[in-house]
Amino acid sequence: MKLKKTAVALACAIASCVVLPLAACAGNTAEPCEHSYLSFMISEPTCTGKGLIEQTCEKCGEKIYSDIEALGHDFVDGTCTRCGISDGTAEEPGPLCEHDFVGSVVVLPSCTEKGRMEFECEKCGEKIYSDIEALGHDFVNGTCTRCGISDGTAEEPDLSLFTDMYDAYVLAKELGYPFTEETFTEDLPGMRFTDIFVNKNGRFKVKYGWISADIGDVRVDIPVEEEPELRGSIAAIEVTGDGDVQMTDTTGVVKNFGRIEQYATITRETLTGVALNMQNCLLLLTSRGRIINAGQVLQNNSPDVSDDLLLYGELNDGTYQVCGAFDRNIKSADIAPTHMGARVVSVGIEAFSGYACLENVTVPEGVTHIKQCAFKDCTALKYAILPQSLESLHLLAFENCRSLKSIFYMGTEEQWKNVTENSNYFLKDVAVYYYGADWELSDGKPIII
Repeated sequence: MKLKKTAVALACAIASCVVLPLAACAGNTAEPCEHSYLSFMISEPTCTGKGLIEQTCEKCGEKIYSDIEALGHDFVDGTCTRCGISDGTAEEPGPLCEHDFVGSVVVLPSCTEKGRMEFECEKCGEKIYSDIEALGHDFVNGTCTRCGISDGTAEEPDLSLFTDMYDAYVLAKELGYPFTEETFTEDLPGMRFTDIFVNKNGRFKVKYGWISADIGDVRVDIPVEEEPELRGSIAAIEVTGDGDVQMTDTTGVVKNFGRIEQYATITRETLTGVALNMQNCLLLLTSRGRIINAGQVLQNNSPDVSDDLLLYGELNDGTYQVCGAFDRNIKSADIAPTHMGARVVSVGIEAFSGYACLENVTVPEGVTHIKQCAFKDCTALKYAILPQSLESLHLLAFENCRSLKSIFYMGTEEQWKNVTENSNYFLKDVAVYYYGADWELSDGKPIII
């Protein structure tokens, strides 16, 4: 099924080279760059406050910053045409604004470079700017905890901590995906990963198309001395048809970091592995042993994002359906009621079909549909907890679940009959228990009363 195949490719990509978000590559040149700068205005000048210009070299990506002098007031009939302030000569001067400034960071400071704060008056809109001093390095055990630079006393990084494509294939086989190595990688080119972030538990999460995946805790302690190639947080990672890895940051900058080794057609430096360090920087390892810092992955502390290693697909209305598990050998599936901040409303077609080790499943309140063959051939499945919110249960949802003995339903017998009016064939030998009358929950497990 295409959905499963995509989810596998996603798992692979991320556990390995498509976890590519974990790297950066710029490439050092022997010749000094003949810079060709493009200019972008980060903040506009006001009558009294300076603006800020960012210039980025199209060739090497170097950035420089320069101030734009304040414009000065343009008084006409005693009133500035730009900000409205009076010079005191107007016929009926109004009261001066009692400013109420709200500050925001427009340029983040780094260990070695200043940042910039913008303060805007909520009443009149006047803006003023101030610098944020560079943070300075914070060395712990020879490595800066902020940017990863070494003070010369740190040990050499362990390059074996990087994950490569073959590692990802081995992991996929361990997780129960029955594909050859060729099948495993064939759908990788053309993938574009978005919603890339590390949650409060240190888990790396990505989204591909309408499938979301929790890839697990992949962080390793690998310091990097160079500044990140991308200035903003990494917003998307794309693998082109030729196997090139491109990343886009939150400022809109796109960079090509090189070609995955498996797709190289000529002898040159290629990307052989990826990792995510303790500062949430995506790191790429090249065939020459060089570590490239692509940039930081966004950190998200939302409690709504589940850590159950299940795969969820986004529906047209923004809700989600569960599509299966990252690990096909799971024994228990506890489906989350929400994912990425939105409701989970269904169990998808063939979502857990063929999960031979699955022994129990809990479907939460809010799920309204369990679709065709959702749990087909789950031969070890012993019981399922189903919600009162369920509106339809497909006839073939539990086909060939020969170990299934009990269904613990959160509603009443009358409600169950309405749900299963036309879908009871494969449940005719299964005992159904009704919440409150026949059973209750204890530590998440059903207890018959």
